[in-house]
Formats: sequence, structure tokens, C-alpha cells
Amino acid sequence: MSHKVLILSYFFPPMGGAGTQRFAKFVKHLPSFGVTPVVITTRGVKNRFAPDGDNSLLQDIPKDVRVERIEEPTEGAFRDRVAAWMPNAIETAERVGREERVGAMIVTCSPFELAAAGETVGSKLGVPWVLDLRDPWALDGWMAYRTRWAWNAEMTRMRRAFASAERVIANTPDVCEAFRRAVPEVDPTKFMVITNGWDEEDFASPNRPERPPTLSNKFVIAHTGSFQSSALYPPTGPVAAAKALLRHRPEPIDVRGRTPYFLARALAQLRFDRPDISEAVRIVLVGRSDDATMRCFREAGAFDLVTSTGYLPHRESVGWLFEADALFLPLHGLPAGRRSLLVPGKTYEYLASGTPILGLLPEGDCRDWVTEAGNSAVAPPCDESRAASAVIQLVERWKAGEVQRDRPEIAARFERRQLTRRLTEVLSDIGISSASGISA
Repeated sequence: MSHKVLILSYFFPPMGGAGTQRFAKFVKHLPSFGVTPVVITTRGVKNRFAPDGDNSLLQDIPKDVRVERIEEPTEGAFRDRVAAWMPNAIETAERVGREERVGAMIVTCSPFELAAAGETVGSKLGVPWVLDLRDPWALDGWMAYRTRWAWNAEMTRMRRAFASAERVIANTPDVCEAFRRAVPEVDPTKFMVITNGWDEEDFASPNRPERPPTLSNKFVIAHTGSFQSSALYPPTGPVAAAKALLRHRPEPIDVRGRTPYFLARALAQLRFDRPDISEAVRIVLVGRSDDATMRCFREAGAFDLVTSTGYLPHRESVGWLFEADALFLPLHGLPAGRRSLLVPGKTYEYLASGTPILGLLPEGDCRDWVTEAGNSAVAPPCDESRAASAVIQLVERWKAGEVQRDRPEIAARFERRQLTRRLTEVLSDIGISSASGISA
């Protein structure tokens, strides 16, 4: 069988953002294992996380990798643009797959509409296809469906894709188990885990920023990427209220956890309880800061403690992981006894930096790994008093000169080359060979 694999990925460099990096890194490392990637993607460069794109990510794509870029509409809702893009993407994938004589196909989602393309193109080419999921799809509590019936329809599409794919890759162990429980009719051995990760080359010589005078001698807590702060300020009025009554979430989550809400309130609380701590702390938002995020800090009374860099190329963002004194990692709240299915993509780079993490996290893989790292402070996601205690713990350790910044052992399992090795093992399992055998 061919050693070539066809990859359908809507998000791909020069698009920026965490969703782009997963397969950019796989494409970077696959050739060293004797597997040749062939990519079908969009011509687009903008998304809401990186409005101007990120050309630095193109450095990860080998020059000899074939990348076919399909035009997409520039106007309209995101799902409508994807739907309009799909027919040309499917036609191109089938044509390129035949030209390259690929031995398998990988479809990485979201957007989840792409899963149908795997079934269609895989069948026409007569090759097995692998479904790679960067999110828990219909099990994701963050996704709010218009009605419960809309969610049931999405569950049906998910089940069909799972039945059709040769393998289904989840990005966390908890998600993998949740998929198996949700679709017991599908062979459980079909599901496997390949997490997100970090790339050793990005960390070899990080481009550390120079702190401005306002941050001199301050305890800097950095957050990379974006918050989901718009959830704090939903639309109001009778129409919005009616839609909210019909809306269905797969999990009962507290959306405030994926915003700076509890950190901001904790800092405001510390102004009164521990002014020595609040005076020492500054927040640096490394990435695009929307109006809702800044409003959240302003309403809490912590706006003067915040600095924003705006969107930075990925390698400059990595530099802040080393310059900061702690890294902020929030997740949504869940009822007691429930484990979160999500691990933010930034988690892996946070761990690899060795910088202490301020984690406001529910039970789940993310909390387990941050706790295992050993040098961080972890509190429940929606408890401002315990968040304040975690800040105090980190700042007092910093003042005493007791901060440990060594890379924890756990980080090694998330390095991108090791994750790519696992992907080649999946391809080997379904029959795709390498050019000269899967190499070490």
C-alpha cells in the first residue's frame, strides 16, 4: 500500500490559533517517519482567534509537501461558509487522492461537517479513513444547540461517522472513554487517544519579550490565547429569552469558568484582604483581547492590573511562557463528580515551559496533569475565594525565591514528535506503509 496519506483540514497555516497547530505539527514530522502527507485545506488566513493569520506557522510545513487550497466564501455565517466550501473540497480531495495514490485519509474536525467528506472520499478512493477530533463533538458541554432535537440530530451524525471511520482519534483519555460510552454499538477498539502537545523546536530558543517598566519587579500572570468572555454578556430581550429556554447543552456547565471572571474577582478581593499581594500582581493577556474580556476586568475593579499584547505569532507567544511568573489556565465549572472532557491546547505548552500554572480547573485530565506537574496552584474553576488563595500561594512562593521552573517529567509524553510517532502507528494499524518502514 502507498506510504502517502491524504489530510483534510479546514484549519491550516497560515491560519493562526491553536486549532491550526495540531496538524501543522503532524505534517511537519510525518515525513521523518516515512509517511508523506498530502493536504487539502482552505485559502483562508483569518479566523476570530487570529484575524491576520500567522505566517510563522508556515515554517512547520515542509516545502515538498503538496498543499491544495480551495477557495471559500468570505461572507456569511461560519457554518454556511463551510457548507459552501465542502463540495469543492470533496471533489479536490478525490482527484488529488487518485493522482497521489494515497493509501489512507485523515479528516480532522472541527468543523464537524468535514466528517461526511471522510466517508464519501474514502469510499470513492477505496481507502480507509481516520477521524481525528480536536473537540468532543456532540458531547461537548460548551456547545449550545438550538434545541434538544438539534442535538439529537448531531448525535446521529456523530454515530454515523464513528461507524464509517476505520479509527477515531480523541484528544484526551476522558473524551475517548466518553465516546465509547456514548456509542456502545461501535467497536471500542476503534477509539484511541492522541493528545495535543508542544514542539521541542519551538522551545529550543524562545523569543522572550522584554518586560515594559510597568511590569518591572511584578509577579506576572500570563494567559495565552483567547477567553470565551462573550458568554458573560448574552443577548437580552424576549426573543433571546425564548431561545435560551429551548437551547440544549450536552453537559450542565458554568460558562463563567472559561472567562477571567473569577480571577478578576479574586484580584479585587485581594485589594482589601491582602493589598501586598494585589500590588505585586499584574496580568498579561498574550493574544487578542475582546471587549467582553476587558469589560469583565473593568467591572470587577481589576482593569488597572491588566496589559494586553494583542495577537502574537506563535513563537513569540511561547516566549511569554518563560517570561511570566505564572500561567493562567481556566476551565468551565461542572457539578461535583463530573470530569471535564476538555483540555485547552495551551495546557501542553504551559507544562513544557516549567513555569508554575494557576489552574482554575474542574476534575478531569487537565487538572490531573497540572497537579502531577507539581509546581502549580490549583483551585476549583468557579470559586473566587479559593482562586485568591491560589494566587497568594504562588506570589508568596515567588517572594521567598522558592519557584521551581524545571520542565516536569509528564511533559515528555506530549512532545509533538512522540505524538506523530503514535499517529504513524495508527496508520500502520490500518495498513498504510512507510517509504522504508516506520522509522525511529
